[in-house]
Amino acid sequence: MATGRHISARHAAGLSDLPVAALLVHPDRGIVAANSEAVWMLLGSASTESTTAALDGGLANETVLSIRLLASSARSGPATSTLELVSDGRTRQLRARAKWQIDAGVGLVTLEELPDLSDIQHALEHSERLYDTFLQQSPAGILHLDADGNVTFENDQARSLFDAAGGSSWIGRRAHEADSLDESARERIRDLIAKGENFKMHRVRIAATDGMFRMVVLQGTAVHHPDGSRVGSILMLLDQTDVVLQDQSIQLRNRFRTAEANIRRAASVESDEQSFLNGAARTMAEAVGAEHLGIVVSSPHDDAFRVRAQWPQSGDAGALAAGGGDEDPLLEANRDGVFWTPFLVGDDVGGFVAYFDHRPLTQHERTSLLEHMDGLVRVFERQWRTVQLGYRYRLAVNSIEDGLFNYVLDPTGERRYLFATDQFEGLFGHHPRDIIRPDAPAAWFSAGLDDAGLKAMENHHAALSAGVASRTVFRFVSPDGRVRWLREDASPQREASGRLTVTGIVVDVTEQKEAEEMLDRARRAAEAEARRKTAFIATMSHELRTPLGTVHGFADLLRRELDELPPDAPLAGLAEFATAIEERSGELLTVVEDLLDLSNLESGLLALSRLPVDLEAVVHSVVSRSTSAAEAKGLRLHVDAAHDGSARVSAPVSATGDALRVERILDRIMSNAIKFTPSGLIRVSVGSDDSHGFIQIADEGVGMSEEQLQRVFEPFVQGDDRLNRSYEGAGLGMTVAKRLAVAMGGDLEASSTPDVGTTVVLRLPLVASPGAAAD
Repeated sequence: MATGRHISARHAAGLSDLPVAALLVHPDRGIVAANSEAVWMLLGSASTESTTAALDGGLANETVLSIRLLASSARSGPATSTLELVSDGRTRQLRARAKWQIDAGVGLVTLEELPDLSDIQHALEHSERLYDTFLQQSPAGILHLDADGNVTFENDQARSLFDAAGGSSWIGRRAHEADSLDESARERIRDLIAKGENFKMHRVRIAATDGMFRMVVLQGTAVHHPDGSRVGSILMLLDQTDVVLQDQSIQLRNRFRTAEANIRRAASVESDEQSFLNGAARTMAEAVGAEHLGIVVSSPHDDAFRVRAQWPQSGDAGALAAGGGDEDPLLEANRDGVFWTPFLVGDDVGGFVAYFDHRPLTQHERTSLLEHMDGLVRVFERQWRTVQLGYRYRLAVNSIEDGLFNYVLDPTGERRYLFATDQFEGLFGHHPRDIIRPDAPAAWFSAGLDDAGLKAMENHHAALSAGVASRTVFRFVSPDGRVRWLREDASPQREASGRLTVTGIVVDVTEQKEAEEMLDRARRAAEAEARRKTAFIATMSHELRTPLGTVHGFADLLRRELDELPPDAPLAGLAEFATAIEERSGELLTVVEDLLDLSNLESGLLALSRLPVDLEAVVHSVVSRSTSAAEAKGLRLHVDAAHDGSARVSAPVSATGDALRVERILDRIMSNAIKFTPSGLIRVSVGSDDSHGFIQIADEGVGMSEEQLQRVFEPFVQGDDRLNRSYEGAGLGMTVAKRLAVAMGGDLEASSTPDVGTTVVLRLPLVASPGAAAD
């Protein structure tokens, strides 16, 4: 086994790594190795010599012997001993602990210096000062009680909380006799002292001399000796005034906010002033917790203040109204427990909210309550102004029969009314309060509509949802079975929140609708009568045209036969009568044809072809037929056409129409021109513009006035009575001509000047191309 200095050399380096003073000690040879901390602790100073040599020369034999004995005793287990060293006249004590190192055959001894007794005493005193400082600076109040309940210690916080009224010391006094505590708290303290019953979180309200109060949470704990006997108690007082005040402030604020919301809601729901005032009085009384509250309003008739509403309603109104309103209510403001808050109407004081409150509140509680009450009265002030305006508005609205409204559309498309005037009950059979309330059935409106009404409302709501004002008429069946035709004019508004609201008016158009239905029935009856008349005229015209055609044909044949007889033949004189029969039958046949065409046009039975028509060819055909009649009156006919009679000098004008009907129109115009022109020129022109071809016939006849011109295309009209007496005709020619032109996609226009002449223009649509006309 390794011994001696070999042991020291091997383990000396390990000692230097230890954080404590350490020695390697052989039971027989003494100290064989030591680190610098051990040398310093044993000798009181460092040494430059070998550590073992320094210790051998510096330690007393008694000390070295004690260390060797300690190391030897460590063979049987860890051992501890106290070493006493004297150096520089100062005695020091070291605690030595030894543990045997089996592999080295030595003991490892560690050293720890014990404090001096004076240092311990100093530390104890310092600790007591720190403890006292801690207790004094603690945010909680602390009281130490002895076994009899006498206060043996108190910190400043406890002194200020435990007796907030005076703040005097409680040392030597009994805690359970404090007048500032309620009986429940004093009972708990007595049980704590007598029975050792701990208690926690007992809240105590302690009033102070400054009118404030403290909300204190009291907690008691019994103190026991190690032997189990009870030696005293500790009371801890936690000031929760700020927390309680904050909680009360939140509760008070929430209570008044609810009251404000109720007043606003009452202003939008109640239909008259008195109902609003009664509800507001109750709401404000409950919010402030008043024994009695009244709303005193200035009368506009005599400038006196009178109680308009109070809560409870059986209260003493005279006391609130300062003698029934004969005196200024401000004179009562200084009475104990009576509080007045004015409100404005316009720029003047319009009244007061007055209430009785005799509760023993602190100054802070009263101030907070008055501030909230003032805010609530300001809300009442604004809503009272709104209710008064609404009352005047309803007076004005009640003078009209129409209903005003405001609603929103819910996600299902049903209406949710926010506002409706009283006229809704007469219009829809539903009182406004029944459709405005939150629990009103959403489908009451659609339930009164039929399928056509639902479709009309779907289109109506689609337009409103797109932000477009809309009007619709619908049939509504009220719950009592009454049927109303209503017209709704509505305008949408998009609010800042994105919600779409609709505002408008509902008008009862039942009488108008019934009148329209009556007119519609009359119109349908008139149309049926007109169809019967047209059918009769068409039948009679058809029946008359056949025999008249025969008479006209035979008269023409007879005239021609008589014209071939010699002048002295017996029957030659009958030619004049045959001519008269031919002319009169021809005129009558023209009237019959006009009547037939007119009836066919009105009934939609006239068939017209839409083919290319050479307008110049039609003109020359008409002019050739009219030449003999014009020459008989000494009139001159002139045609402005795009050809010289044998060879065309420009492209023809081709229009779309029925060639026979075009000729008939021109025959009527030419006949009128010859009839109403005593002398002069009749000019016929053919031309075209970008979309139409036209034929113009201008005469130098008697012309027409502006009034006559406006009636020229009406049936059975032929100027004034003078013209009717001077010129024959049924007045159908221009009517039929106009309607034929329109039926072919064209038009017939006339202009005239009295004693100057008349110009009539027939316009027909051009064919698509010259090639189409050729086809």
